[in-house]
Amino acid sequence: MAASVVFRGLSVLVRCGKSDVSLSSIALFKSSNASQLDLALPHKRCLHSPRELKKFYKNATISTADGWYEINLDKRKLRTPHGNIFKVPSEPLALAVATEWNSQEKYVNRHNMHLTALCNSALENPLHKTREQLTDTIIHFLETDTICYRLTDPPDLEQLEREKWDPVIAWAAQR
Repeated sequence: MAASVVFRGLSVLVRCGKSDVSLSSIALFKSSNASQLDLALPHKRCLHSPRELKKFYKNATISTADGWYEINLDKRKLRTPHGNIFKVPSEPLALAVATEWNSQEKYVNRHNMHLTALCNSALENPLHKTREQLTDTIIHFLETDTICYRLTDPPDLEQLEREKWDPVIAWAAQR
């Protein structure tokens, strides 16, 4: 299947029927007409991201083992990217991760599973950072965190920020 499109600037938007074409999967060949390019389409683009996989389970639940909470996808234990059993120290966190997995529909959308990714990083520490290095990284982002910068106008917003954010800051200061 081949298609011709007019080349405009540095970007080309290609539609073939109802399918989009991935720019990484097209080979551009200059046609006899210098204002057009012929596109050789080796394959159609997948409708889902390469980081997504088809949902292979019906239900995510939690269980306990050795004082830790594990996530079960049907009756199979969830594993980290390095193949270790996924386990967290608190039930609310395990429930939140299980809810994240249960909210997946036809495909497992890994890039939208923020708690799972955060737990995997905490469990495996893939960059082998020390506690001090991790703390420094977090502190770097605190400089731009909106909880640290308050607006004074409108006054209702200032009051809402005080009510909602002061307890969080007080909790962090006590730790």
